[in-house]
Amino acid sequence: APAAVPVLLLSAFALYAEPLPQEPPPTNADGSLVVVDALPPDAHPLRVEFDLPIEIAGARLERDVGEGIGRVEIFWRVRGLMPQHVGISVHFESSKGRFVTADHDTIGASFLPRRAPHDVLLRDAAAAILDSAPDERWRVYACLWFTRGEPGRVKIHDPGGAVIDKDRVLLGEF
Repeated sequence: APAAVPVLLLSAFALYAEPLPQEPPPTNADGSLVVVDALPPDAHPLRVEFDLPIEIAGARLERDVGEGIGRVEIFWRVRGLMPQHVGISVHFESSKGRFVTADHDTIGASFLPRRAPHDVLLRDAAAAILDSAPDERWRVYACLWFTRGEPGRVKIHDPGGAVIDKDRVLLGEF
C-alpha cells in the first residue's frame, strides 16, 4: 500500500494541475497578426512566384501624409524549404526621384523565410518615413535578395500578371 501513495498523489496532481500557458501568436511590430486566414478585403491580390518556393499572394498600402509615413503589408506564402540567407526588400520610389528602403530579414518580425510555416498566409508589415509633400507620388516595390553568398535578387519565376521591374514586384502606388 505505501507504493500506491506516490501514484495516487501524482494522479491527483495531474487532474488538478493548471494548463501550461500558451505562447501568444506571432505579431508584426505594429501588433497585427502574422498568420492570417485570408487576404483582407482591401488588399490587392497577387500571385507572384519566385525561383524559390515562396510567393507574394497580395499587398496592402497605406500613406499617412500627416505623419509622413508609408506603410505596406505584404502577404507571403512559403511553399517549401528556403535557403538560409534570404531577405526582403521594400523600395519606395518617389515621383521626385527619392528612394527609401525598408529591408528586413524576417517575415512579420517573426520568421526567417527558412523557418516560416509552409502553405499558410503570412502578413509582413513594414513602414518607412517618407516626409514628402502631399502631391508627391510613391511607387512601392518588393523583392527577395540573397543576404550572404550569392549576390543579387531572387529571380521571379511567374509574375502572375503583376508589373515587374528588375526582379521587383510593383505592389502599388500612393
